[in-house]
Amino acid sequence: MEAVERIGSGIRRIRDLCREHGVAEPLIEVADSWVTTMFQRPTSEVGTGAGPKQESGKTQRQVTAQVVWHCRRPRFANEIMEILGLKHRKTFRVNYLQPLLEAGWLEMTIPNKPTSSKQKYRVTSKGRRLLSELREDDI
Repeated sequence: MEAVERIGSGIRRIRDLCREHGVAEPLIEVADSWVTTMFQRPTSEVGTGAGPKQESGKTQRQVTAQVVWHCRRPRFANEIMEILGLKHRKTFRVNYLQPLLEAGWLEMTIPNKPTSSKQKYRVTSKGRRLLSELREDDI
């Protein structure tokens, strides 16, 4: 019975945290000898939830908005990272740059050479619309 109570409160905590962070609740399947929890992968909409706090105290949404904001003029990835105080290049690419490119909010200045050392990123017209909708505390 204790195990069942712990599972139940864990599921409740998972659902509460999903709501708190603005993500879809997981699909939970219960079988005879196990429980499976499946989380839906985020869509191309980037930065819609508050997101977890980063080391700097900023939410993922704020960092995402700042990446778009700083790309009003073309910038290198390492330049954006430096401005925002981010250190881990792979995390920056996976969590911010790639989703923004896929969502169409940013574009590469040299799209046919994505790994070019001269590659910069700039805001698109869709990204400009996003910027016009942002509040001051988002940036």
